[in-house]
Amino acid sequence: MRPGTIIRKIPSIYMPRWVSRITLEITNIRVERLGDISEADCISEGIVECTKDDKLCKFGLSEWAWADWKHTPKEAYITLWERINGFGSWERDKEKFVWAIEFKRI
Repeated sequence: MRPGTIIRKIPSIYMPRWVSRITLEITNIRVERLGDISEADCISEGIVECTKDDKLCKFGLSEWAWADWKHTPKEAYITLWERINGFGSWERDKEKFVWAIEFKRI
């Protein structure tokens, strides 16, 4: 690049597709109540399974302390929801409708 050249940033919305690092294809869209989330959906949202002794499995996020991990994916998801949205938010929000969008990488 020559000295004095002006670099112009272009917002990603205007970039050509070949420049993208990831391309997603939507495979399913549905509306459901937040409280009806399945254990498989909780895992799709990022909840992981872990064990310390190969006997007791718990669910949570890697940055959580072991004491914060839960016995089911849904309990862990509820904990995550309340950490993001505030204490008591699950009880307040679980009857609300949400968009569930499934996609795959292409």
